[in-house]
Amino acid sequence: MLSSTAGSGKQHHYAIDIMPYKQASGKPDFHGEPTFADMSIKASAGAGLSGITIRYTTDSRWRVNDTSSIQSQDYLSWSKADFDPTSGEVKMPGNVVAWAFIIDGQPNQFRYDITFHINPGNNSPGDLYRNRWGNALNQMPAQAMVVQRSISGIVWYDVNGDGARSSEDILLKDVKVTLLNDTDDKPAKSVVTPNDDLSTESDSQGKYELTNIPAGKFHLRFDPAPNTNWTHLTTTIQKASGASPSENSSASDILEDGTMKGAVINDIDFQKAEDMVDAASQSLDYNNCGLTGTMDTDEVSAGVKVRIQGRNWLSTDSFTLTVEPLEGAPSAALPSQIIINADNQDTQVPVNVYALPHDGSYKYRIHQETGSIPGLTYDQSVAILTITLTTDAAQLHRTAKAQWTDSKGIKVDTAVFTNTYQTQPAKPNDPGNSSNSDSGNTGNPSNTGDSSNPDNSSTPDNSSTPDNSSTPDNSSTPDNPGNSGEHDKPNPPVEPSKPVESDHAPSKPDQTRNSQKPVPGSQSSDDQAKSSTNSPSLADSGSDIVIPAALAVGTAVLGLALMYLLRHRRDQETELD
Repeated sequence: MLSSTAGSGKQHHYAIDIMPYKQASGKPDFHGEPTFADMSIKASAGAGLSGITIRYTTDSRWRVNDTSSIQSQDYLSWSKADFDPTSGEVKMPGNVVAWAFIIDGQPNQFRYDITFHINPGNNSPGDLYRNRWGNALNQMPAQAMVVQRSISGIVWYDVNGDGARSSEDILLKDVKVTLLNDTDDKPAKSVVTPNDDLSTESDSQGKYELTNIPAGKFHLRFDPAPNTNWTHLTTTIQKASGASPSENSSASDILEDGTMKGAVINDIDFQKAEDMVDAASQSLDYNNCGLTGTMDTDEVSAGVKVRIQGRNWLSTDSFTLTVEPLEGAPSAALPSQIIINADNQDTQVPVNVYALPHDGSYKYRIHQETGSIPGLTYDQSVAILTITLTTDAAQLHRTAKAQWTDSKGIKVDTAVFTNTYQTQPAKPNDPGNSSNSDSGNTGNPSNTGDSSNPDNSSTPDNSSTPDNSSTPDNSSTPDNPGNSGEHDKPNPPVEPSKPVESDHAPSKPDQTRNSQKPVPGSQSSDDQAKSSTNSPSLADSGSDIVIPAALAVGTAVLGLALMYLLRHRRDQETELD
């Protein structure tokens, strides 16, 4: 301060300040080299800012103990500083050694308050700084002791959410930490560099520290690192039971629209120097901020596909893939079974990344269960799925990748299981065999019985039973010369007790049929045709059964026609007789 309260009549007023410096005797007691930071001037008691001049020197020879030894011709030769008469701000180099305040033409009474800051450099709490302020008439040395106020802590992610920081937890880097005034919620300013906000970022170990804090009441705000989202998180338990001050958390949520945007520690109070128990410093340590909750995680899936070779898919087709965790991999990350049907032949199986406890690789074996679909050979190969999880601690983000390896150890994008279908050959006597209905039975409606029954001959008038193997009329014995086809003698009348089917017929047609008639236990020609039709070779070639069937039907029709023609002729001869 520079003032005048009496009417001295002087028109020229000045004062000189010699900046602190370390002398050989160790006085004043401080560490490092202080530098000039800023200066401002305020006028009162009728004074104004016009007419003020500030001059300075960086010459170390003016580091003297007595300001009265500096004459006007000395300080008037110093460099002129930049002074703004509107704002009262003064700009000078940081390495100022001494400076002079000069005012001319002021009233008899005036007052100027001069405030300036120095950066003490590598100072320590308790360092003593002494300024020598005065002029030729007055010496007013002032000294100040350095008081250091600081706050520090750790920002971390609480993996298990128990509120106690442990070696398994994640230390968060690049989190923004800002000290805010309780009065206006604006950043506090450094006492050393008053234009700088008291703000910093946590390092790779999650640690932060703010120094050069003024006295007052504050709150500490924590904001996410760049490109980091905290909306899915929350602060962990505050001051958890059993946790030491260095391990616990004091932070609470800052909510916007119901979601977390940041964290805050309230009720931070820094004392004035005169109120400090320790006159040198006040350090508030262990102001930790612990976060917990679900990390932002990329979604990942694994592709699987089932193919059918040999036919198209049917709506009833269904295949089961079984998943087996390997080497302690958590079973909850994948379903235990994957069902594949016609609607999802090629599908993506989602991976539950939140079931994976920590960074690393997790393996799963996938194979196909053998089913019971007829004609299908099931693929019994095995595929290995490897899920790799990595965490970006600075962004609290987890990334998962899925990679398939086939049974040959080759990396593939999709696990493919190929099932092969092959048509089954037709079985003999299979009612479902369509070729059996196209056998020699065509054109013989009376032959509807079992083809294996010897009594079910393909010719109605020529049963293969032993009782009908040969009749007296059809025998070829010497007693029956009329069986040669000559009809000069009438046949004896038909006896009433004999069935109509026993009517005589010419010997040649009967002999033709009887020569082909099997002995008891053998097959008829129609049975032979059926047996041939049921064979695998004929089942594969439908045309092979046409000739035997046609011959059997033709023989039967020809025999019936000749029998009825001869019977009619015999009846005519009987009438003539």
